[in-house]
Amino acid sequence: MHRLACCSLLAAVAALLPQTATQSAQVLSQETTTVRSYDGRTMPAAIVSIAAPERRARPERKITVKALRFATTAEHPGHPIVFLMGGPGIPGTEMAPIPPYFSLFQRLRELADVIILDQRGIGRSEPVIDCPFSEPLPADFFVARNRMVAAFRRQVASCAEHWRAEGADPTAYNTIESADDIDDLRRAMGMGKIDLLAFSYGSRLALAYVQRHGDHVGRVVLQGVNGPGLVLKRPAPVTRKLRRIGELLKQDSGWSGPTDLLAMARAARERLKRSPATVKITDRRAGQLLNVSIGREGFDALVGLNLDAWRLPALLVSVAAGDDRVLTKFVEKTWNDLGAGTVGLMARAVNCAADRPNSRWEIVARESRTAPFGSPFDNELLTNDFCRAVGYNAPPVEFVRPIRSSAPTLLLTGVLDATNPVENARDVARGLANAVLLEVENAAHEALPAQAVQDVIVDFLRGADVRGRRIVSAAPHFATVEEALKPGPQRGL
Repeated sequence: MHRLACCSLLAAVAALLPQTATQSAQVLSQETTTVRSYDGRTMPAAIVSIAAPERRARPERKITVKALRFATTAEHPGHPIVFLMGGPGIPGTEMAPIPPYFSLFQRLRELADVIILDQRGIGRSEPVIDCPFSEPLPADFFVARNRMVAAFRRQVASCAEHWRAEGADPTAYNTIESADDIDDLRRAMGMGKIDLLAFSYGSRLALAYVQRHGDHVGRVVLQGVNGPGLVLKRPAPVTRKLRRIGELLKQDSGWSGPTDLLAMARAARERLKRSPATVKITDRRAGQLLNVSIGREGFDALVGLNLDAWRLPALLVSVAAGDDRVLTKFVEKTWNDLGAGTVGLMARAVNCAADRPNSRWEIVARESRTAPFGSPFDNELLTNDFCRAVGYNAPPVEFVRPIRSSAPTLLLTGVLDATNPVENARDVARGLANAVLLEVENAAHEALPAQAVQDVIVDFLRGADVRGRRIVSAAPHFATVEEALKPGPQRGL
């Protein structure tokens, strides 16, 4: 019996190790297209499709993985640059028309081919394993954390069951299989080495590729760094973020409200703990007005979803003062986004496949005791109980060993990033012999659109030494309460 258990364990570990190709990866199709940015610029491109096994341990069922290729304009190009978007669950190709990303890809194209991947299960890749958010949200959805988690869990379980009935395996949509997709794409396109440019979750995918296919890696850029064992969010960086925003507010001549956002957060939460707020919103799906209750735990979740919103200080200040007008805007947007959106099964599957060590849970629990909003809500979607809804009956193993690499690697973190804070980058950099770690002043989680960040990325991929470079993004503007009440998108910093 012991021998059988041992052999089963070895087989499971072997499935996580790089697989030797039994046949050459082939391009299924390559279709020319034109990408038009939202500000009217155009760039020629090709949509490349390859077939990949849904699960390499059982290669019979095939899926299609697609990528957008911008051909280089360089006379002597470097290694192709593969862009890996974050989320997880955001298709890389959807970023291409966004003007700052379009500009970045234009600049990178001057160095080498640019390959923008739609990871398995999303975007142009097939199948897209997702479902509409079909269940109407209960009016008390934002009252307590357990009610929110239960609603999400029901939707995820139903969607996962739907796809299993279609013959798909939701647990096959994970970082390890996706890393091997990248190598299949590399071989199918006849590329030797590739450079990697990755954002947020994409950085964890990039590190998996480095571990599994490191001989084919040139240079690596990781922005908003995630990595092995870091999928659980720490609450302490939120404290630091609010203090830093407070300092920026003190220097903002247009801001006349309180600047101690930690005190405002405490006051807002205490108020909602004593008595949940009731706000009236328009439910676009039902086409009617609804009274929605917001408790302290629902407020915590709303803040966690909007850590980089320019209206965040206005939200904290106004709720602390008993004014729920800004809160109403946050609730209405989140409510309608969920109602009109999807379950995000691929994202749930990818994150449930991540390593979640006990040591990380212990750090989160310890920091939550004094954190301004307790434990981050996202962590509730990473428990073993929640992940059983996807199909994981036991915690998986994502990285079989620590990351070790000598590939030149640039790690970039926004000073205001509480999602993947600088501690993540430092943790990952320990295993990288040629790592350069830089912080971006004034930037939050998503720093790639910043001109100064794009400059350092282009220089690094060109081979320049960027150690010690100071990177400054534009100072963020935070809305006053009155500005926050005006119509308009809840844009980031």
